[in-house]
Amino acid sequence: MSRPSLSRRLATAAATGCLMFAGTVAGPAAVSQAGTHRSSAPGLGHWTELGLSQSAPPELWLGPDHRGWVVWAAATTHQYRLAMVSATGKVGKPSTITKGWSGVIAQPTLVSNGKSPLLIFSGQKGSSGGLSAGCAVGATPASPQWHVQSWSLSNNCVFSNVGFGDAAENKSGQLAAGWFGGPGVEYRIGISPTIPATGKDSGITLTLSHGDAVAMANNTAGNGHYYLAFYRFFSKNAAKDGVYVKDLTANGAPLKAPLTGTVMSTYQIRPQRVPMASPNAHGGGVYLAYCKNKANCPTYLLWKAGAKKAITVPHTKLALGLAMSDGPDGRLWLAWYNEQQNRVIVMRTNKADNRFGPARSVPVPCDQDGNTHLALTSGNSGRLDVGLECLSAKQTKPTVFVTQSEASLSISAKPGKITNTHSNKVTFTVNDAGDPVAGAKVKIAGKTLTTSKKGTVSFTFAKGAKPGTYTATASATDYFSGTTTVKISS
Repeated sequence: MSRPSLSRRLATAAATGCLMFAGTVAGPAAVSQAGTHRSSAPGLGHWTELGLSQSAPPELWLGPDHRGWVVWAAATTHQYRLAMVSATGKVGKPSTITKGWSGVIAQPTLVSNGKSPLLIFSGQKGSSGGLSAGCAVGATPASPQWHVQSWSLSNNCVFSNVGFGDAAENKSGQLAAGWFGGPGVEYRIGISPTIPATGKDSGITLTLSHGDAVAMANNTAGNGHYYLAFYRFFSKNAAKDGVYVKDLTANGAPLKAPLTGTVMSTYQIRPQRVPMASPNAHGGGVYLAYCKNKANCPTYLLWKAGAKKAITVPHTKLALGLAMSDGPDGRLWLAWYNEQQNRVIVMRTNKADNRFGPARSVPVPCDQDGNTHLALTSGNSGRLDVGLECLSAKQTKPTVFVTQSEASLSISAKPGKITNTHSNKVTFTVNDAGDPVAGAKVKIAGKTLTTSKKGTVSFTFAKGAKPGTYTATASATDYFSGTTTVKISS
């Protein structure tokens, strides 16, 4: 049974983080010196505090109007709270969207429901009836409280078994959900009109092992299949530990991600989902990020499900709480927490998802905390909403914050060194993770130029130009600016 939808949402997921160990951490290529405050319009890189939480990442969804929806489980009240973020970063006053529940999971899921989101979660309400059993159900925006739907996505409604799952939808609006439970990992494709769902759930049996950190995605720009990822651990045969992904639509065997295995420091009291996302263009695919299987989680890898090899994500040495989502033009956003620097690092891939742009670093309003959680919006917006849950430096309690970020432009000059004994033509190239950026503005020597479709523009320094170092600055909408220099000698 499918549910109509006017837009698509691809899985936005956060990683199981690694514990922090002493050592040198590679710094990001570009650094933002933004601070923190609590105004209603945070601006890029400034955090707005939203409220206390149940020590889990918030869930974010981006609407077709480029407004961000931030939902999180409020601390001790068994309620979900909502805050809206405008396209320019203005944050609205948080509101309560569920009441009367005796328990709700700390990490729900938001998927598309036309111009507004659909909240998928499990919880217990009342002492009898379907809502008392802890089934995976949905709720749509309504006033004063969100409206719980009459359908469900799970037959197994033991509250704890549905607690750390995820959900996704395909281009037709059909829903699917997965969670750890039973003999391993369970899932259901398509809603059932009853609560609990009619008929048994499907499952992946993990003999003499445990499964957790479940994530789901639909390859909407590719084959349209549903994929389920999970972390397998405590296996009697340790060689079977690691991150796995299964094509649920093709019903093939789960694939183990390259160079993954037993990284016990990644298992926390409240694990985060395996970071998984599906690009929204260029043939799609499903991508996972995870710790390389060596001591102390030395770095993260990015893997396209089914590929022979994974690529290294730069600057992720000893990263915590990595999150990933789809971005504009088939790109992927990635973000993680660096405890040594007490900063969040954000970067974006190129269109082919095989190269990375410059990293941005933002200080966080937190005590250094190994359980820091992140979540990201997804979609075609050039700006990225970043949700952060960590121990507030002021309250030392789990607190949710939100900010916005952008990708950084790269600019290069060729040649970068010239003499003033004759005129010199210098060509500037502006790119986004290696992809050319057309229409970017390049300011050099008091002039403003515009790049071509190839991301290039030329400037001629006259004979006799004053010796020295000239800075060229590249700027474009929805980008942090980039700079390079040209040195002129006599």
